[in-house]
Amino acid sequence: MKFRQSLYLRFIKPNVIYKYYLVLLSVTLLAACSKPSTEETAVDLGYNYYPLVTGDTRIYRVDSLVYDNNSGFTTIDTFTYQYKEIVGNTFTDLTGKQNWKIQRYFRMHDTLPWIEANTSTTLVNELQAQRVDENTRYVKLVFPVEQAKIWNGNMFNARPSEDWQITALDEQAVVGNASYPQTLQVVQKNEINFIEEIVRYERYARNVGMVYLLSDSINTQVEGSRGFRYRLTLLSFTPNL
Repeated sequence: MKFRQSLYLRFIKPNVIYKYYLVLLSVTLLAACSKPSTEETAVDLGYNYYPLVTGDTRIYRVDSLVYDNNSGFTTIDTFTYQYKEIVGNTFTDLTGKQNWKIQRYFRMHDTLPWIEANTSTTLVNELQAQRVDENTRYVKLVFPVEQAKIWNGNMFNARPSEDWQITALDEQAVVGNASYPQTLQVVQKNEINFIEEIVRYERYARNVGMVYLLSDSINTQVEGSRGFRYRLTLLSFTPNL
């Protein structure tokens, strides 16, 4: 009897311990594999390029230059004024999505009172940042933001399809008197030929939003030119902390 117990202790029990060890090791490895890595939990989709917080206020300087010298003489009108946007309250649209109202204001000089204009709306979901201006919905950004990414900015309106593209990402840029360490640029149109010059792009900064907009539309089919050049430059951003 003592001999059998000795055999059990020497041969059987170690085998049981070894099998138990294998099971424990397998469970540990499985748990480690199922735990998300630091890299997976820190994926940057770029949502902070389009921040939306009720009360955030952005003031822009607007420079507009209008050309018209097709009639034998040159007419150039220059307009400079200020434009303000305040992110308003949220609301739920008919599709159940959360939207923000954008309250818009204008004034001709910084010593004059603000004049309220029509409102805009905007939303951000997992894949897109959309904005409705003058009853037309545009897809301003797509997520995750990536260099050279292309999408149809007019996919939700009746206008012809346009390929919008991110042409710069996480790039340092100076806009007006401010320097932004990380910006991206979205080119919406870039057509320059013998008859027209149509260029549109926007630049966004992380944790700020849009800091610059350029829109040029010049027709040069006849002698002289006709059209406009339009710029929005961010003067100040006041977050609602």
